[in-house]
Amino acid sequence: MKKKLVNLTKEKIIKTNIEGFLDIKLLKNGDLIALNEKKIIIFNKYNYDYKVIFEETNENDIYDLIELSNNRFCYSIYKYLKIIQLSKSNQYKIIQVLSGHIDDVYTILSINDNYLISSSMDKTIKIWKYIHKNKKYILINSTTMINYGDFDNNNIKLLNQNILIYYSNNFGNGVIKFLNLKKII
Repeated sequence: MKKKLVNLTKEKIIKTNIEGFLDIKLLKNGDLIALNEKKIIIFNKYNYDYKVIFEETNENDIYDLIELSNNRFCYSIYKYLKIIQLSKSNQYKIIQVLSGHIDDVYTILSINDNYLISSSMDKTIKIWKYIHKNKKYILINSTTMINYGDFDNNNIKLLNQNILIYYSNNFGNGVIKFLNLKKII
């Protein structure tokens, strides 16, 4: 018998014992994933029961999380990107730690799982390529975000698979810069 999804025609309130969420994302399988400063939480799409699948124990905060394919996720904590693999029972295993930034990484983007793009308080954008043979990401390029304010570095977006924009919203004039990924990937 097929399980029935939660009816959301009316407001649904889910109370947790978890202190605040920084972000909530819909996964490809319909579950929700949420993060707060230290935890990654999965909410079941059928009943919204939740389970903490990962908890950082150091003093640094989790800033961003993206879903990759094959039950893999990438999240940023301090100056690192961590790739975790989830089992069907929602147990996690860290399968790779990427280092290359020298300050907090606030934003992670993905292009077809073949590339990760990260931006950091160190005012750099780093591009990581997935090497299928080794099943690992490696750093292939880095660029400095010129004329960027101290709090602007999380403002990156993919326009498409070839164009990345980063923009300033720091006090003063707004600046939008375009980066042609074809030239650096």
